[in-house]
Amino acid sequence: MVTSRNIYISGSDEYHVNEVILFNREGELIWSPEMDEDRDVWFRMFDDGSSIATGFDDNSVRRFDQNGNLLWSYTADSKLGGISISADGSYIAAQSENEEVYLLNREGDFLWSYGLDNEIRELQISPDDSYIIVSSGDISPPRYGYKTLSLFDQTGELLWSYEPGYGFADVFLSPDGSYIAVESYSHVDESLAHEISLFNYKGELLWKYEIEEGEHIRDIAVSPDSSFIAVGSGWGGTVYFLNREGRLLWSHDTASAVQGISFSPGGYYIVAHCWDGEVYFFVYPPALQNSLGEVENLIILEEAKGFNVAKAERLLTQAKEAFEARDYQISRKLKLEAGQLALDIDEDGVPNIDDFAPGVNNRYIYLGGSVCLAI
Repeated sequence: MVTSRNIYISGSDEYHVNEVILFNREGELIWSPEMDEDRDVWFRMFDDGSSIATGFDDNSVRRFDQNGNLLWSYTADSKLGGISISADGSYIAAQSENEEVYLLNREGDFLWSYGLDNEIRELQISPDDSYIIVSSGDISPPRYGYKTLSLFDQTGELLWSYEPGYGFADVFLSPDGSYIAVESYSHVDESLAHEISLFNYKGELLWKYEIEEGEHIRDIAVSPDSSFIAVGSGWGGTVYFLNREGRLLWSHDTASAVQGISFSPGGYYIVAHCWDGEVYFFVYPPALQNSLGEVENLIILEEAKGFNVAKAERLLTQAKEAFEARDYQISRKLKLEAGQLALDIDEDGVPNIDDFAPGVNNRYIYLGGSVCLAI
């Protein structure tokens, strides 16, 4: 896991490990907590890279700062498993072996817990902190594999639960929290059909998409604007790309099973890494094309306010030409420059709307919060 300051590395798979090591960007070891060899730990790093929350199988949730100093520890009634941190770090949710969901605040204070009827598979906090989604399921016959989705609000009230009669596994939230994508499966002719299911935050099933026979879903990612869904499958290995309505836009076979998949922050690129060590880098032109249109509309609006946007228009024209030439990286770079220039035509760091002289670069006029006369 990479942050702006440090690289957090574990000694096993991504979240369920028995060794935790924190490096800085120069590869220097910062710290590693001492643990028994057979001790399991689940971890998450805060988005700003300031600290790490861990769930240990000794019933504790702990928070460490960047230097490995223990900030606080909370002890539950049973062993804890996976944890989730809200986007702004205000809340930490944890799942326990005794089928309970725990919610703590950033200071480690206990807020509430809720007992479910079966084992918790995964839980996540929505980006806006408004709800916690939990996937749980039975682990014994005759209902082995049957899973339930449950959604709780910030106070611990159960808002809805959904049990479709087939299995759920991993849960993936859209960046804006509006949609819940889950890996699901159903029994078809004594075999398992693996599917992607999409729900809205109200618990309504919007659609299901079944992947190729013999494949199973390894990872799912939702684009930053929640418009697209990328899916990586195991066994043979395939990347699927769907729109929000569940229509397959394209797929690509990989040489081996996909281990993980993710979108770039702008949503233009998809990266998939596979078991054989290969990394696949995809670009989705329509997403970039849409953003070119957004910048064009922005330039038109700024021009209507009376600002001279000729330079921004030239950059946008170059961005469109690069797009047509399939040079998407250059197109994106020029598009960003055009958008920034449209909002600040004299490039002095002050937006047009707040600039007393938007046609003149006043970079050296704004000093210490006051305005000076410069010739």
